[in-house]
Amino acid sequence: MGIDRSELQNEDSFPEDLECPICLGVIVDAVTAPCGHSFCRLCAELALSSKPACPMCRAETSSACLSSDHLVNLRVNALNVCCERKCGWFGRCDQRPGHAKTCAIAQEKEFRVTLQKGLGISFVRAKDREGLFVGKVDEHGAAAEYNQKMAHCPSRQIIPGCVLVEANGVRGDGQTLSAMVRRTSANEGLQTLVFLRYVSFSLVVAKNEKPWGLDVLFQERDLAFLQVEEVDPDGAVMEHNLQPQGQKLKISDRIVEVNGVRGDGLALLNTLRASDTCEFRILRLL
Repeated sequence: MGIDRSELQNEDSFPEDLECPICLGVIVDAVTAPCGHSFCRLCAELALSSKPACPMCRAETSSACLSSDHLVNLRVNALNVCCERKCGWFGRCDQRPGHAKTCAIAQEKEFRVTLQKGLGISFVRAKDREGLFVGKVDEHGAAAEYNQKMAHCPSRQIIPGCVLVEANGVRGDGQTLSAMVRRTSANEGLQTLVFLRYVSFSLVVAKNEKPWGLDVLFQERDLAFLQVEEVDPDGAVMEHNLQPQGQKLKISDRIVEVNGVRGDGLALLNTLRASDTCEFRILRLL
């Protein structure tokens, strides 16, 4: 995944000869195929994983045949780029990872986790934003072990409904992040993952002989939460929301527990349907 034109301090200075022909951004972690064509390493690896041929000339090749292009990387590192979070910072491209550690927006909106192999996390593509949902967290794995250590700080735990926005220094869409996680896992390396911050709270809603009035995103196998897609104006949840006191249930909130039940989306949905009063545990992104 290359650097977009909008990330350059001067978009008019976009170096056309450094454009990745796959993502059309400035090449990041440049590699060259035996045929001489250059790409972002991740773009090339993704393309070659589906067809072992150069995306430009179709010459037969593989990821093992790619070689780092140090001269291209030196030129890219010298480009002036903005902070990926748009905080107002500009600097050399190779200084951006260091800036991210002190960026005010990053400190307010994100938390960073470093884990060893065997994450024990299932990820799902996020439809409404760039990044990946945490679908489920296994009881055994690096994420569960990390969560135990962070019991004193639950707002920094990795739980279903979290959104991953960066993996091993790379930001991008779900496909890009999935590829980065898989590649690092295959090499048994450390995973440095950045998640959006969230708040978690409970609220109690009674049906009062009304329908719940909730439209939720539900995937039985992949998600251990229900995402609120719509709140019906005539339902019990809206009646609760109109009360002057207490927390409200909003669109895009993730319901991670219903009356003490956790686990998968089906269990949550069945509990919701069978109950006249529900205590919800909610995850809300900041």
